[in-house]
Amino acid sequence: MLFSLGTENFLSVFSREPILRCMGQMIGWVLVPIMNANLDVILRTTIRVELQGRVYACRNTLQFVTIPIGLFVGGFMVDRVCEPFMRKYGGFSLLKHSLA
Repeated sequence: MLFSLGTENFLSVFSREPILRCMGQMIGWVLVPIMNANLDVILRTTIRVELQGRVYACRNTLQFVTIPIGLFVGGFMVDRVCEPFMRKYGGFSLLKHSLA
């Protein structure tokens, strides 16, 4: 997952061609069903049937509660960390000459 989603993020950020971005998305998300299937098999075989609903509900709650937390922290980071950093050091960009 780290390799596939890292490749997706790299191609999405550093490519200007739509076909490369689409390829990055395909590479990035092709392993997600495989990872989910493995987790599903592990949970279904190790947890009693009577408790599976509770375990899946708890797993989904913990998994999806992180989305708004990530959005909040991301907004804070952009406003309070990244923007002041770029205001101070933005002229020293390594990509400035290659993307212009």
